[in-house]
Amino acid sequence: MGPVPRGLIIGLAVLGLGGCAATASPSSGAPTNGASPSAAPLDTPLPTIDPGATLAPSLPPHALDLSALGWQTVVPELDPTTQETIGHWLAVGTLNSEDPTWFEPLTEMAWRFDVFADQGPVVDGPTGGQVLYVSDDGVSSEVRVVDIHGTQSALIGTTDAVVFTARLSPDGQSAYVVLLERATGRDRGVFRVLVGGDGSFEQVIGPPTVDTAGAPAAIRLVAADRFVRTLRISADGSEVARLACGEPFGQCVFDLLEVADGSIARYNNPGGQSDLVAIGDSYVLGGWHCLPDENRCVTDGFGLARGMPEEMRGWPPALDAGGHLVMLQFPPPTVEARGFFITDLDGSNTRLVFASDFGVRPIFQEGADFEGTRMELPWGWVAVQLDRVLKNGQYQMIPAAVRLADGGWVRLTLPSLYPIGGGHD
Repeated sequence: MGPVPRGLIIGLAVLGLGGCAATASPSSGAPTNGASPSAAPLDTPLPTIDPGATLAPSLPPHALDLSALGWQTVVPELDPTTQETIGHWLAVGTLNSEDPTWFEPLTEMAWRFDVFADQGPVVDGPTGGQVLYVSDDGVSSEVRVVDIHGTQSALIGTTDAVVFTARLSPDGQSAYVVLLERATGRDRGVFRVLVGGDGSFEQVIGPPTVDTAGAPAAIRLVAADRFVRTLRISADGSEVARLACGEPFGQCVFDLLEVADGSIARYNNPGGQSDLVAIGDSYVLGGWHCLPDENRCVTDGFGLARGMPEEMRGWPPALDAGGHLVMLQFPPPTVEARGFFITDLDGSNTRLVFASDFGVRPIFQEGADFEGTRMELPWGWVAVQLDRVLKNGQYQMIPAAVRLADGGWVRLTLPSLYPIGGGHD
């Protein structure tokens, strides 16, 4: 018998109910698509919009079928005496309800080997209406999927190795996993297992060269302070990228798989650090940092065509309606944003998407894989949080989905869950 979900889980998405915000539109003075051929400064004045005229979302509820879109979050289970994390539960649901359709404990066993990395739940999605998760009993790892409506989970593959990380393909038909030897922790490479297939694991990328003695200097990249194995898949599913970094003070290598023909290319350091956030449109996107003096944030990137590190204006990345990577532009975290811009990866074609008399900030979808609430939205939509202080002094937080084409928005319903145990039950 599981606990009753209630309260709050601290994560990447901060949740709330009700409220209002205002959107930019051509009538309110916001630039239209292609109106600005170059990057507009983030201190450009935003339109002042009467909040009394926008007490409800600007788009009707049917603008997005929220019952067909999902969320997932991993809830920690705490020791009631020490408050230490002793396990995790997976909660899955749809964006029209805060109540989980699936809420079950994850099977997790401690590694027998030592690598310089924290052990956490392996969960991905929702992607293609499914959430992937791994159950490990210390002898084998089961890779499973459950749909966002809470249908009984389906086993897609079992392996005697440890699944270190995993990703679902955008169509929900394949899972890509990094396997480590159970006894030693040595990397076996990247494998693909089909959802609804025969359960076999097919190697698609071999073990990384950081694990190979005497690797040529040409493929040695930056120094790393963690054991890193990161997978990313392009929005169209055509490319799978792996970033692998060795033990403390080791090296990083980046491999890119072309799914159609199975070819693998290796590139120099993507973005100058041991981070991999997104791939697509011949770019690799890594970490980000803000420049307070310039009132902007930038993303470390790597242009595959030029083979050189590049700095992209903005953070976080998003997908436009065609599935192409674009950058959102918010001021640095220390500055309250009243709106945001969108710009192409090269910094051109910047336009104002959303403006509000209240605060607005992104709901990050790619932090630690097992932290926060993650959701699936169609291409051309992004998740943000709208903030305002009510007359009674209370702080109101409203999760919303914003359409990049015109700044229209609908309210999202996200879970409100306490950690389990530790005095919360």
